[in-house]
Amino acid sequence: MNAVKVADQALAAAAEQDLSLPGQVTAAALAGDLASHLLQLHRRMREAEKTIGATFGDHPQADVIRSLPGMGALAAAEFIVAVGDLSTFASPDHLAAYAGLAPVARDSGKRVANLRRPQRYNRRLRHVFYMSSLSTLRMNGPPRQPGRPS
Repeated sequence: MNAVKVADQALAAAAEQDLSLPGQVTAAALAGDLASHLLQLHRRMREAEKTIGATFGDHPQADVIRSLPGMGALAAAEFIVAVGDLSTFASPDHLAAYAGLAPVARDSGKRVANLRRPQRYNRRLRHVFYMSSLSTLRMNGPPRQPGRPS
């Protein structure tokens, strides 16, 4: 792990120093205390992520949602919170409109095909789709295969 190597180098450099500053003992104690709290928080976050993943796996539509590109356990859980039951949407187009991804016509008189982003949409669901699209950019697979439009 790279962090372990950096920490070892920092400790080795600190051991070589013979200069002492006022308050360095207090600062070192605070830094150590903060580091231990961060490690504990990191452990708790991993446990919470595992719990969310296990709970999401019990959802009846979990397989369908996880088949979407970029949907990990957390994004899928946020998707369920934002959408609820997928059967409430008549088509994928309705889901896209609910997420604010489908353009809305703003036609008047002679102006036709004047499309704009909707003002009313579920921002949480749009954020879920945005984060899932970013995660698909980092992984190889069907969305990243050559020849497909990006």
